[in-house]
Amino acid sequence: MRTKILICFNMICLVLILSCASDNVSAKNNMQIQPVDGKYISFYGEASVLDLQYSNLIITTESGMEIVQPVFRGTRGNIRYEDLVQYCIQKGKLEVAAKRIRPIQVLCKKNDVKKTFNEFLQFYKTNLLKDVDIEHPTRMEQENNTWTICYDFLIDSVPGVLTIDIDGLEETSPKYKSVYEIQVDENGGWFLYHIDIRRKAL
Repeated sequence: MRTKILICFNMICLVLILSCASDNVSAKNNMQIQPVDGKYISFYGEASVLDLQYSNLIITTESGMEIVQPVFRGTRGNIRYEDLVQYCIQKGKLEVAAKRIRPIQVLCKKNDVKKTFNEFLQFYKTNLLKDVDIEHPTRMEQENNTWTICYDFLIDSVPGVLTIDIDGLEETSPKYKSVYEIQVDENGGWFLYHIDIRRKAL
């Protein structure tokens, strides 16, 4: 009798686990997609870098897989990456043949650049970079006082790279091994990032 009860209990647990897994898959596949609304998109400078208020960009790979690309500090729901590209082309901010958006700008309060940068890294550690050592990037290079930091990652077995450009205080710096060693310019007011799915850092 005790054995039968134990078997029944195990079967119930298995059903619950499978049910939860199914819910997670369907939730991802059935994300609410919105049309692009220009009031949640801003362009800055000659390079037309972006300020996005959307929560996620949904990227469709060549194989038809949908990849969720979270947007730091985004709160306005989900749009398709391809729709955003077309919107930027219509606004004259991208070439007609373009397939990638411009970098996204993260605005920072004065003296909060380092703090915001750390929050940014911790945010992506919870999603795209969850299996990545964020302290030690794939590549970290300095040109004049600007640092370029790259992280390779895999999301649902699809490769991608997160690239960050942030101003530092030193024009020539030691070969830092940790991203946290960078002396950030607190008067910079912003930094840029770009996420490219389907390729790795060079």
